[in-house]
Amino acid sequence: MESSTRAAVSRDDAENDAGDASVGAKARSRLPERAHEMGRVSSASPATPHELVADGGMRVRLLEGGAALEVRDAEGRLRVRFEGNTMVLGPETGDLVLAAPKGRVILRGQDVALEATRDTALTAGRALRVRGGRIELDAEQLFERTRDCIREAKGLVLSRAGAMRTIVRERLSFRSRRTDLRSEKDTEIDGRRVLLG
Repeated sequence: MESSTRAAVSRDDAENDAGDASVGAKARSRLPERAHEMGRVSSASPATPHELVADGGMRVRLLEGGAALEVRDAEGRLRVRFEGNTMVLGPETGDLVLAAPKGRVILRGQDVALEATRDTALTAGRALRVRGGRIELDAEQLFERTRDCIREAKGLVLSRAGAMRTIVRERLSFRSRRTDLRSEKDTEIDGRRVLLG
């Protein structure tokens, strides 16, 4: 009786070991599929059950509960984060460069916002075009420097200022069908010669 019991226990242990080996083989067979998407899995770097580690140390980690997915470099710095419908690209330190040397870089969305805590620079080798139904500029100071400035408006051009001063090195010319100059107080014209008519 005792020998038959030991034999039955041995058979159960063997079946359990075989089942564990089969489950492990299935898990290992699924791992290369994810590794093919994210990069080859490193055998030297240990990974948690929710983490893949590439040979270079890059880690792809699924946060607890599947709320977010993070990609971090070998030093642990965040590179990419997926959370809900939002994807964030941005190193915690260093620069983020989007480059297409032989193509275009297109940012397309329902709304696009560019925010900088310090400076923003726009540089174009040929032309810089801004189009919109309404363009608003709000700044403490506005400086414009150009060789030629040409502005064209089909309707009204209105300027409001506390004071206005125009300095021209050579000639100042106004042309219109009708001209109306009005002052609430004095109007001064000073020149070597004043020609009327």
